[in-house]
Amino acid sequence: MTYNVFEDIKSLVDIRDAVEKYGLTIERGGMVRCPFHSDGRERHPSAKLYTERFHCFTCARSWDIISFVGELFNLPPIEAVRKIDDDFSLGLFLDRPYTMTERRAAAAAAQQRQQDTARLKAFSAWEERACNTLASYLRMLDRWRWEFAPKTLEDKLHPLFIEACFKIDFYNHLYHEVFVVGSFLDKVEFFESHALEVEYFASRLFAEIKDRTAG
Repeated sequence: MTYNVFEDIKSLVDIRDAVEKYGLTIERGGMVRCPFHSDGRERHPSAKLYTERFHCFTCARSWDIISFVGELFNLPPIEAVRKIDDDFSLGLFLDRPYTMTERRAAAAAAQQRQQDTARLKAFSAWEERACNTLASYLRMLDRWRWEFAPKTLEDKLHPLFIEACFKIDFYNHLYHEVFVVGSFLDKVEFFESHALEVEYFASRLFAEIKDRTAG
């Protein structure tokens, strides 16, 4: 080969994406349970992901994306490259060098994939925050419904009691339809229609916690 396909692969695919695609879970701090010792059944993660390598402190070894995939699937380097090319739909030309036009197209496609991956990760993080925020807001509404309920018929209705009565059933239904049984598209639609509302709920929850702590 007259060009370095190995360097192309390393520039096109993030090792973090490969680790997740091939079934490993990235935990807090970029730690991962190493698949190369104890059949991957260790109790605590002993490997760490860095920008371009996977390092296991128990094995005392490091892998780049090609050697990682090669060892994981028992493949020689060029076959590991072919697998990554197939699995990530890179469309590399493995038996001849790129033309300039092809190299530009590949670079643009790689940039688009990186942007798409970044957006998906950001959305996943928002989705988790939104789920937790809405669940907390529902608990707060339920508490308001009892805490601020009128004690007599003559009592003036508290605004928080009114809010709880009007909103708790709606948001219970919304939470169930989106975060319990909803599809990815349902979550995207929720993000598009309720993102600002969720941020408002988060600020309400923060203010509530602050007031109770101060009190």
